[in-house]
Amino acid sequence: MLWPGVATAILVIWAAGITPITALPIPLAARMEREFTKAHNQARRAVGVNPLHWDPLFSRYAGKFAENMKIGAPGTCEFGKEAPPTSYGMNAVVTNLVTEIPRVVEWWTQGSRYYSARTNSCASDFISTCRAYLQVVWGASETLGCGTVPCGKDGRLYLCLYSPPGNTKGGRPFNP
Repeated sequence: MLWPGVATAILVIWAAGITPITALPIPLAARMEREFTKAHNQARRAVGVNPLHWDPLFSRYAGKFAENMKIGAPGTCEFGKEAPPTSYGMNAVVTNLVTEIPRVVEWWTQGSRYYSARTNSCASDFISTCRAYLQVVWGASETLGCGTVPCGKDGRLYLCLYSPPGNTKGGRPFNP
């Protein structure tokens, strides 16, 4: 689902509520910072763009941003509000699986198969998946912050924000 005016891609596997990483125990928050940054930068290195840098304040904002989109009762994962206006890029995934962070970023980067660097376009049937990938590897993006919350018994919602945003009209994510 894409929201107008927001560089957004959401892969919904199952839904939940949102808490910023910084509300998690410190060892978990540090592990998430390390793993999200590493997984993103591996994908970026593969296309020759500079690494992203983690910002803990941005991470807290990512959690609050996602919380503002929630419409369901506490403990549920219903999202229906349109994303508030923002100047950030965003990727989100909701899963009912106990998922490791590198797998979350791998879901987003699987969209690479739907992107043509030659034509700088996404396959029409896979726009959301492709745009999630493009945001991960968008060369002009410099800052990353991610939030997460548990969903139900075993699920999690992960949301990452990027600045500056990717997926800008007429822009290229990287030079092929």
